[in-house]
Amino acid sequence: MSTRTVRNSEKLNYLITGASGQLGSYLAEYLVGQGHKVYGMDILMPNSDTLMSGFQRVDFRDVDAIESCMNVILETMGTVDCIVNLVATRPIGNFQSTAKYSFATWSEVLQVNLSSIFLICKSAYHHLTQSNNASIINFSSIYGIRGHKNHLYGPDAYHKLTGQEFNTPVSYSVTKSAIVALTRHLAIEWAESGIRVNALAPGGIEKDQSDAFISRYVQLTPMGRMGKPSDLVSAVEFLSNRGSNYITGVTLPIDGGWSL
Repeated sequence: MSTRTVRNSEKLNYLITGASGQLGSYLAEYLVGQGHKVYGMDILMPNSDTLMSGFQRVDFRDVDAIESCMNVILETMGTVDCIVNLVATRPIGNFQSTAKYSFATWSEVLQVNLSSIFLICKSAYHHLTQSNNASIINFSSIYGIRGHKNHLYGPDAYHKLTGQEFNTPVSYSVTKSAIVALTRHLAIEWAESGIRVNALAPGGIEKDQSDAFISRYVQLTPMGRMGKPSDLVSAVEFLSNRGSNYITGVTLPIDGGWSL
């Protein structure tokens, strides 16, 4: 029986939503460095050093703006091989307890974290069908596949740079769980069109959190540390290249064993 080597050196056209954030900008820079073309969308302008091939500024709360932006960027890209959906928001009031959580904040988070991703995938469908290696990678979270841990938070869980306390709000858990369901649904429905759809469920990424929070977090993690952006990029590249061409509908935890 003959064997065939799968080549993973193919250069792809990526669209990254949330491309100006911590993970989005890191991923864009990495993919550009690997020789891929990267196009971005976000509400904030990216770092000028990212060297993306194109970028559109868009308010993900605005349905009409999303559709208009997608038309422009898809026309610019021509062929779309992979969409990486990283977009998420933390509006004012986001870290309130559920009993105090406003419906306006709830609605805004659902629109950005979930509905905008649905619209982006839907808008790109026909362009993706023109690719010989089409895929979508949605970012969920460990809190999309496991329950949140209340005891991780409290007055000593805050960001060092801003002093802002943080926790896991109800809207985050709900939207990240819904991303798993959306991924599974699209994977089944769009398989016959040659589009693979997978999700990543990262654990906590270290970024200026208080020492007390980090200490509690790593005690729950077999590998003994929080995640880094560099822990995620290889998974994105793998799920978008031909080495994973029989993988769809999967939500892959990247969490150092936290969710075990």
